[in-house]
Amino acid sequence: MTTPNSTEHDAWRQGLAARFQRNMHRHPGLAWEAVWGRLEGHPEAQASLQAMDATSGEPDVIGEEAGRLIFCDCSPQSPDGRLSTCYDADARTTRKEHPPHHSALEMAAAMGFRGLLRV
Repeated sequence: MTTPNSTEHDAWRQGLAARFQRNMHRHPGLAWEAVWGRLEGHPEAQASLQAMDATSGEPDVIGEEAGRLIFCDCSPQSPDGRLSTCYDADARTTRKEHPPHHSALEMAAAMGFRGLLRV
């Protein structure tokens, strides 16, 4: 995962904020300022969300559990950057005909995900 410069980071943050505002039905009762306040203390979560965005995903807050925000990719279909993807490395390497280019588990690990992203 590459580290974005401050201009890229600001543009990403503004895009995430705009998506949050457009989709208030996903997170009723949450305010963007509170969400960003939590994300500011978790640079690893920011990097993971930016990586999701970089593959044409649409990360957004979908709720809160035990005092932690839950993020999910809310793309209506598989993002272009994640096409030709199977579940894991074994499925990717053992496929004889038309092998996938990526596996979901390998991509998630490269993006820094270790399970549900909660901040």
